[in-house]
Amino acid sequence: MTQTSPRTLREWLVVSIVGLVGAQFVVGIGEAFSYHPKVAEAYASETSLRASALGAFGAAFHYWASAALLLVTLALLLEMVWNEGYREKKRWYGALGSAIAAFVFQVTGNLLPMDRHGVQTAVVESGIARGAPLLGRPMHDFMLSGPSFSGSTLALWWMGHAYILPVCVIVATLLLVRRNGLPAWGYVAVPGLVVVVALMIHAPLGAAATSFDYGKYNAHVSWYTWPLHSMLGAFGRVSHSVGWIGSTAVPSLITLGLVLLPWLGERVTSTVVRGLAVFTAVAFLTAGAFYGGQVASLTGNRDPAAQSLSKNVRPKSTDPAIIALVAEGQKDFNTVGCMTCHGKGGAGPDLTGEYRLHSDAAWYLKLIRNPRSVNPSATMPPFPKLTNEQVLALSTFLSETP
Repeated sequence: MTQTSPRTLREWLVVSIVGLVGAQFVVGIGEAFSYHPKVAEAYASETSLRASALGAFGAAFHYWASAALLLVTLALLLEMVWNEGYREKKRWYGALGSAIAAFVFQVTGNLLPMDRHGVQTAVVESGIARGAPLLGRPMHDFMLSGPSFSGSTLALWWMGHAYILPVCVIVATLLLVRRNGLPAWGYVAVPGLVVVVALMIHAPLGAAATSFDYGKYNAHVSWYTWPLHSMLGAFGRVSHSVGWIGSTAVPSLITLGLVLLPWLGERVTSTVVRGLAVFTAVAFLTAGAFYGGQVASLTGNRDPAAQSLSKNVRPKSTDPAIIALVAEGQKDFNTVGCMTCHGKGGAGPDLTGEYRLHSDAAWYLKLIRNPRSVNPSATMPPFPKLTNEQVLALSTFLSETP
């Protein structure tokens, strides 16, 4: 321990992590026996589990304890940054590894029930990864275990959640553990609070996902990915082509900085490290306040807004003026940046057939000028530099029956 480190706080955070990890293993193993990691069976197995009082409590505990684990590991990281805990290299990497594992636990666990929010969230996050140059496509295909969401996606995320991540978090936790002189009840204090919460508030679950959700981007952002979406929105305001810097490059650089912090800390003062930590926190909070988007509810039904085929789909227009606008809009679609995301293999949803959902050109006018006016969690940036004529042409192209 360094002289500036408040020993008691750090040790309490560590024993809380150990207690949460242990409790999660017990509950997670119990849930694994009733869960079926197949697209056609996952949702039914989840609802069957929650049909009993014990199963519903287990699902709620697993959900809230996962959130608590992420919050406590982040608190430990912040404490160690502020009080030079990174000088204890073994413990520092234990804390960093625990935080990363807890985050990925959240991301992968959100998909497993196979409800609409979980599936669309997986599609959105992989689409965001796809926006990065060079490595974007490989990251996207790795996350989905293929070019699009499928049963292989669920199988991969289940394997990571149930087998790979537990090993990682065990190793990270072992790096944290040491003789600390704290009472034994310290290990069960936070899990005990989670038990109280789980008894009162069930884990969220929406309607079963369908193939319709496999290519949709309407889910509200989860609280733990909200900071990344905030940076995506902030950089996307600068240019639609640099949003990936906020969502991918900035988090990657921060993670690299944390990995190298034990060595960097030997070359700069603790004041500099604290200043960088404060600057990073303020930057993310500021970006979140303006560009974070609507956060999904922590409880209840988190389903994205339901969409159905429009009853007002028009036959193909024979009006020469409309035909000219469609042609102009198609040309603009291919040249002003739309194809980058909405073309084949792009980071955004395929808009082929979108006119069956929205056949009103006014809807597309709002979408292009301010995407969050029609979807509060849209990751698409606005396009303020397009002329009114271009926006009208694009809106007509997208809304008209081909």
